[in-house]
Amino acid sequence: MKKHYVNLLAVSICVTLPGAMKADENRLHDVAAIESCLLDQSDRNIALAHCTGTIVKTCRDDQTSSATDMDCTDRETEAWVAVYEQSRDSLLRSARLQRIDGAMDALHQSISEFEASLYRSCPFAVGQWPAEALLRRLSSFDCVRDAEAQRAVEFHFWDRDIRHLSGQ
Repeated sequence: MKKHYVNLLAVSICVTLPGAMKADENRLHDVAAIESCLLDQSDRNIALAHCTGTIVKTCRDDQTSSATDMDCTDRETEAWVAVYEQSRDSLLRSARLQRIDGAMDALHQSISEFEASLYRSCPFAVGQWPAEALLRRLSSFDCVRDAEAQRAVEFHFWDRDIRHLSGQ
C-alpha cells in the first residue's frame, strides 16, 4: 500500500513540476519585462501608461497558450506585485542606510491606504446575471492590476529618487 502512495506521489510531482517550472519561468520573465520597461521611463505617469498591459498583450498574443483574459491579467498583476515588493524592500534598505526619519511609518501608512482604496475602487460585487457577474469579474481583474501597477510604479520611482539623492 505504501508503495502505491509513493508511486502516486512520484507521478503527481512529475506531472506538476513542469507546469510549476513554466509558471516560475514566466513570472521571472514578466518581472524582468516590467522592470526593463520602468527603467526606460523617466516619468511616473508615462511609465504607468506605457508599462501597464504589456504582459497581458504578450500573453494574449501567445498562440501556444490557452490562457484566458483573466489568466493573462492575473499573471501581469502577480508580476506588478513582485516589482512592488522588490522596490519596497530596496526602499526600506535605502531608508535604513540613510537613516531617513519617518520612512517606515510613511511606508506602512502608504500600504494601509492602498489596501483601503483598492477595496473602495475595484468592483468586487457579483452581478445578478451570469454575464453581469463575468463582466464585473473581468473589470475587477483589470482594476486590481492597474492599482498594483500604480503602487509598483510609485515605489519604484520613490526608491529610484532616494538612491539617486544618496548616490547609491
